[in-house]
Amino acid sequence: MRPRDIPIVVLVGALSVANIWVLLLDLEVISTERGWAPQWIVFLTVLVLPLVAIRDAAPGSRPSYLWVLVAPLAGAFLVAHYYAFDVYGSPPYARNADAGDMPALAIYLGATIALGTGIMTWLRRRAGIALTVPVCFGCAVLVFFSNVFH
Repeated sequence: MRPRDIPIVVLVGALSVANIWVLLLDLEVISTERGWAPQWIVFLTVLVLPLVAIRDAAPGSRPSYLWVLVAPLAGAFLVAHYYAFDVYGSPPYARNADAGDMPALAIYLGATIALGTGIMTWLRRRAGIALTVPVCFGCAVLVFFSNVFH
């Protein structure tokens, strides 16, 4: 690992924390008091992602192998958030999937595309990085719209 890899390590770490946090919410291990925080972590990560991608995929540089994890982590968060509690209501909290506002097919297709992007990044790093940015943005948009309509 090189010092140049630190920004991507931070991004992967942030997405991992968001995934673990929402998974613990899904399993009802932790309280839903701060259930909004993981999605804001993902939103901020997706906003910073293009800057890190441009820096890491610049000509003449060797992109980090950690890019393979970014899109699949965004897809995993998308699925985990879909089954998380809707903390914007009042107790007892319903799950986001129960609202019926976002079709499950959209969630699963987004996660499948994110997984495919991770595989493509494994095979062709620069092309995968170029695809990772819009795929992660798409996952964040699906997360956002799964909250907006209910």
